[in-house]
Parts: sequence; C-alpha cells; structure tokens
Amino acid sequence: MEERKWLPHLYRSVPKEAHGYLLSAYSIALEGWRRGMTLKFTNDKGMLLRNFTLSYKGKSHQFSASRSDIVPKNAVRICIDKYLTKEYLMESGVPTPIGKIFTNKSSDEEVIIYANDLGYPLVLKPSNASGGQGVIANIKNIKEFREALQHVRHTLKFDDVIVEEFVKGEDYRVYVIDGKVVGIIGRKTAHVIGDGKSRIRRLLDKKVKERGENPAIQNSPIVIDKELHDMLALSDYTLDSIPGKGEEIPLKSISNVSVGGDPVDATDILPNEIKEIAINAARAIPGLVQAGVDVMYNSVDNTGYVLEINSKPSIRTHLFPIEGKARDIPKAIIDYCFPESVSSEGTTASYYFGIQGIYKAFLHGEAKEFVVPDMPYGNISSFEWIISGSSRINTKKWVLGRVRRLGLHGYVSQLKSGETSVVISGKINAIKEFEEMVKKEVARKSLRMEVKEYTHPVKIGFEFKEFKKREKRKKTRPTQKEYNKLLLERDFYRKRFKNIENSKTWRITRPIRKLSYFAKNIFKSN
Repeated sequence: MEERKWLPHLYRSVPKEAHGYLLSAYSIALEGWRRGMTLKFTNDKGMLLRNFTLSYKGKSHQFSASRSDIVPKNAVRICIDKYLTKEYLMESGVPTPIGKIFTNKSSDEEVIIYANDLGYPLVLKPSNASGGQGVIANIKNIKEFREALQHVRHTLKFDDVIVEEFVKGEDYRVYVIDGKVVGIIGRKTAHVIGDGKSRIRRLLDKKVKERGENPAIQNSPIVIDKELHDMLALSDYTLDSIPGKGEEIPLKSISNVSVGGDPVDATDILPNEIKEIAINAARAIPGLVQAGVDVMYNSVDNTGYVLEINSKPSIRTHLFPIEGKARDIPKAIIDYCFPESVSSEGTTASYYFGIQGIYKAFLHGEAKEFVVPDMPYGNISSFEWIISGSSRINTKKWVLGRVRRLGLHGYVSQLKSGETSVVISGKINAIKEFEEMVKKEVARKSLRMEVKEYTHPVKIGFEFKEFKKREKRKKTRPTQKEYNKLLLERDFYRKRFKNIENSKTWRITRPIRKLSYFAKNIFKSN
C-alpha cells in the first residue's frame, strides 16, 4: 500500500467516518463539491450518507452511492437479477458461463440432478445477493455440492440459487462508463504468505492489521469461519500450522474484497479483447451507461467470461488499491454527468468536508436533508503556527470567535511535545488579520511562534483536537476483534461437535459411554 500510487487529491482528504463502504459515495460527492457544485445529502432510512444530489448551473443529478440517475430503473432491475442479466448477455453474444436458476419451488434434489448433468467443477450462488455473499466456487464433486447447497439455501436462507459451470482464470472488476473502460481491479483471493516461522494465525493477524490501514478495505476483514477452516484443511493446515517461507496459503474460495480479497490495479494489464467484452456486456443491458462488470480472464488462451454486472459497484478499491496505480473513477463519473464542469478550476488549497455531524443529525432524525457549505474560493492559502512557551493560549475562548468572523477553516491541536499547533486556511487577507492577532497574544504571554506553509488538505469548519496521553495498562481481556474471532471459532467447533453427536458411530457407542460414566461415579463415591 504505497501512498505515492494513491490519488494525491484524495490522500488525507477522506475523513475516517467515510472509510470503507461510504468511500464510493463520499469520493464522488467530494469531486462534484470541489468543482463548485451544490451538494445536498438526503436522509433516507438504511442509506445514510449514500444518497445525495449534485447541482450545477441549473442542472441536477441524484446519486445512490456510485450510481447516478442517468442509469434507468429497468437497467437496475435487470442487474439485480443475476439470471436475467445472464439471459441478456447470452442474447447479445457476450460470453458467460452456462447455468440455470432454481427458485424456492425447486427441491434440493432437482438442483443436485442438474449439477450432476452439467458436470463439475461448478459454482453455486444466490440469484439476488451482493458483495460475494453466498457465492461458492470451484465445487469439485457431488459431496461438496450437497454441502454448499445446504449452506447457501438452509443456513444463509437464499432459496433462489444459480448453478453454473466454473470457468478457470483470474477475477477482475472492470468499471465501464459511456462505452469506455476507466479502471480495472484484479481481486486476489484472501491469503497469507508464510515466512517459515510464524503460525497462520499470526500471519492472518498481521494481514488484517495491514488492511486496517487502507481507507478502502479497512472495514472488510478476513473472518475466521467455516470456509476458512475448510480452505486450510485442503492444504492440510490449521490456524496453528507454520507454512514455509514464501508459501501462499489460500483462505477463501472467492476473491471478493468484502470477504478479504486483495484489490490490485490491472487497468494496463488486461488485453483490449477482454476490455471489449466488458464494454459489450454493459451495452447488452439497455441504458446501462455506467457499471462494474465482473470478468473471469484466462491468460493461457486469452479468453474472458462475464460473471455478472453491478449497476451500483463499489469504486473504493480503484481509489486505494493494495498494489498498482489508483484510477480516478469519481472524475470520470462527474465528467460524464456534468460535462460543462470539466474545465472548472479549483482552489490553490485543497479542502474536504466532514460527515460526522451530518450522520448524527440523520441518525437521530433531526434533519431530512443537509446542504454542505460551499467550498471556499478566491485567493486562498493555508498556514500552520507552532506556538510554544511556559503557558498556553486559551484556544477555545480566544480563537473560535475570530476564525468564525473571518471565515477561516482549520483546527487547533495540542501536540505531544506540549506545543500548540494552529492550522488556518482561507483568504489571504483574512489570514493576515488573524496572524496579527496571534502575534499580539504570543507577545503578551511571552510565547514563541514558528510559521510555515501548510500543504495538506483542510476540512471546512473549525475544530479542536486535544492530545490524550495513553495510559499503559495490563491486558486483562481480549479486544472486540479478538472476542469476535473467538466466537466464530466457538461456533465452528460447536457445529462440528453437533455433527459428531448426530453421527451413527456416536449413537452406537452411547450405551458404552453411559456405562463408563456410571462406573466412574461409583468409584468416586467409594
């Protein structure tokens, strides 16, 4: 995760509250807002901060996360139905795996009979799920298929399922807009690489920590579940095994980022023939001008198959890939929706907006909509003052009134060293006036002040950041993340024990165990 390969105008411009799934919506809203558009968020239940409107020169577009209202509702309906999508693809001659849908009217045995006729390996997936939920790939035989069907239909409660042939290759998400490919992400399945000395459990902890440092995927952990244990078992490993140095250990059967896959930019890697397949797939759905097309590419014979199409794909991994160059999908979307804004000039200082206050107002039902204040324009600059000395400025009382009156943005922070950092951004004249006030206060209290240019993005508004010294304490109980892992492992072994209890061998040996237990109690009492 190299910072230099991320988009410089997004790096340090996304508040922590917008990391993860909200990043798609936030990055598009930010792009439009920075171009001088009016940004309004709408309080829709279940979609907090994902629905917003951008308005510019009398023209408006509504967005639901990454999807604009330019995409017609019928195209959305088709994409939600995976099998209907497959039918449109086949009608247009777009290569896609052979398969069939089974509704809740079909019995498990009917599904199994079709699977046996189609031949293994196979893929089983819900017809209307998203984010890779319930997708089980590379099912090699009837035993594995029965287990997969039990899991998807009866554990996850997806009655309607699709059975299709498994095609070999590497999985890619191709983002298409207006008949052009603007970004491709390869998704490597969740894995760890051995160092010859660490247990898989330790390697997994390290990997989860690394993912936590990436704004796009920090909320998509690699969960220890039945599938992970099963994948390790295929390699004759457990969480306590120590793989060899450089050995790659797969942890999941599918590569979706939401279940732990690694996003790797592949925009300059995939051949034009495969890009054309993705473009034709989007064209196969009437009105689908922007979409994420999932393609399985086999580099050996240079073939590609379209697995599915998403009308509202997450674009976060294009912005912060683990490997490769970031692609500016938000720019492409706003360019298409508002072509008249392409030549707009931004400010010399980079601004972004916070969402915590909006989120709280929506969550508590205090507002139905929120219009973000316009981005500052004009002769703009940013500076930081480091103030040190025997006493501090009473920042909250002294600073707040002045920055509001002058229309300035920034923050005050108490540093570990005991110094005070004051970051100010706004119009040059206002900054100069504020600087004179600061100098007088510093001189009055016999403090020292160092002034330097501030080059990082500034959040609009003004806030106070207090440094809190962390106290060292003994670890008396597991963290929430560790506790969740323990619960998942507990449930896994509970289920395994339940299977043993229901087995024929366990039932046959029950009388012997009871006799043994009775004998032990007799000897104890004597």
